[in-house]
Amino acid sequence: MNDLVKLVKNKNFPAIFDNNDLSKINMDKDQINLLLKEALKNEWIINIYRDIYTLGKKYRYIAITMAELSQKIIKDSYVSTQYVLSKAMWIPEAIYGVTSVLEYNEESINYRKWLTIKCNKYGKYMYDKLYENPIKEGIYIQKTFNGEFKCAKPLRALCDLLYLRNDEYTRIDELEAQFRMKRQNMEEDLKSEDFDELQGKFNIPLIEKFLSGIRKELRL
Repeated sequence: MNDLVKLVKNKNFPAIFDNNDLSKINMDKDQINLLLKEALKNEWIINIYRDIYTLGKKYRYIAITMAELSQKIIKDSYVSTQYVLSKAMWIPEAIYGVTSVLEYNEESINYRKWLTIKCNKYGKYMYDKLYENPIKEGIYIQKTFNGEFKCAKPLRALCDLLYLRNDEYTRIDELEAQFRMKRQNMEEDLKSEDFDELQGKFNIPLIEKFLSGIRKELRL
């Protein structure tokens, strides 16, 4: 391996990195490019997508986190909808791709309403652009052994999914019929503060009616 790989192998260096991360290395730019080219040729470093890289499996000390990779691909996004609902065990289906919501800003305005990006053995990433006005509530920073990524809480992920599909539901039995939603898991997970955080923030009738109806049914 070359000197660049030795530096990238440092545990303080991101497991998933891009050109911006490489530019912070105390090394001449041309030298970095030359060493990177050699590392890619020898598969010491693997190109995941565009300017996103990781160490070859033989040299990597931790696994790749797909959710974190999804925000390396498109920084202005957060993990949501089916991916979050599956992880929370609110829906029974296993989700093998990462579903995310694009955040509106000067960069994302150029993206289509939705897009899917495949990264070969590193997975499939699906993005939907939903809200013209940013709604930050119900989104938190998830820490990982690699770093961190933005993630919707389950109730926020469900609101995003209903708005994406333009589905108007106000009862849990409707969610059970449509999504095979797990009532018991919802009832165990949801607290009054989850609704306090979201109600009145969307100003979107189908979401506000959903939140009001489900909260009333759960007596929260």
